[in-house]
Amino acid sequence: MAFVKNPVAGVLAANIIEDTAAAATAQANVLSGATTLYMVRIDNTANSTETVYLKIYDATSATVGTTRPSGIFSCPASSSRQYSVPDGITFSAGITYAVVRTAGLQGAVNPSATVKVYLATA
Repeated sequence: MAFVKNPVAGVLAANIIEDTAAAATAQANVLSGATTLYMVRIDNTANSTETVYLKIYDATSATVGTTRPSGIFSCPASSSRQYSVPDGITFSAGITYAVVRTAGLQGAVNPSATVKVYLATA
């Protein structure tokens, strides 16, 4: 995974989390403590045949396929999706995430090709 946290000065978000190779291995505690998520962008253009699912956890760590996610965002094959949350989603423990090929709690398999994930938080 190629994870980068970029502080941003402005009204929308304090941080843009950028992961250019998100996978089923949990990216643990990318932001620790209380934070609010305002935007999710998933770039699944490299996968021509499979929908992917971004699982986000209110936790400092997670076992993908076992730990219940706080939210799941989908992105169809060969596309990008952006989800905006004007009021934000509040996380108390921190943000951990993973990208998998199967929806629901049990999904734990890596995407076949590179998936990029961007999170805007404050």
